[in-house]
Amino acid sequence: GKEAERTEADLTLQDVNEIKFGYCTEFFIIDLEPSVTEAELGAFRDKLMKIGDSVVVVADEGMVKVHVHSNQPGKVLQLVHNVCTPTPYDRGNKYLGTKGTILGIKDDTYRVGFEEKIGDNGAHHYFDAAKAAEVRETYMHPFWKVAGEVAKKVGGHGGMDFIMDLRWVYCLQNGLPMDTDVYDLATYSSVVELSERSVNSGSRPVEFPDYTRGGWKTAKPFIVDEMDVSLPIA
Repeated sequence: GKEAERTEADLTLQDVNEIKFGYCTEFFIIDLEPSVTEAELGAFRDKLMKIGDSVVVVADEGMVKVHVHSNQPGKVLQLVHNVCTPTPYDRGNKYLGTKGTILGIKDDTYRVGFEEKIGDNGAHHYFDAAKAAEVRETYMHPFWKVAGEVAKKVGGHGGMDFIMDLRWVYCLQNGLPMDTDVYDLATYSSVVELSERSVNSGSRPVEFPDYTRGGWKTAKPFIVDEMDVSLPIA
């Protein structure tokens, strides 16, 4: 008769020893040029096959999903931190949490998957477009809800610059405290100086000065509230 399918519980030490490649690497190539052909993807796939197995290279809506098992993950994926030389601009963002992930590519691509109940494996795949749109609407930032469409038309990092400018103007006109104050500015600006001191002392930790002199302990917490943009801006 047909041999029964084996499960993970049936794996033996010999099976484990026969595993050739010990590192599983997965990543996305985003902002894929429309001119990229299937032949070029095939050539890329062939290169991965030379250093690993279980290779998957799939193009999907302007990006490529890659999966490979290898003993040389450094050759598969190079993580480059570069803030000096010119590079193509993109706003690709991926946020990972203990219960799910959100992937945002360009302005209109939004993918999300998370556990709605513990153990439902919801984080193992992205929701379909309808479910993703529902999640996006439910958790949309209140500032974007009231001014997002205008912000996208005005532009500036996809509208983000406009939202920030709108917010501080709104606070000034309505006598509200600014979301970021002078103490925050001093703290942000001190990172460079303190980092240099740390490096020069053998990467020892350097404490941040308390510019508020303890005032942060009694400061009111930041609250994301609503903005009434129906009033004319002077």
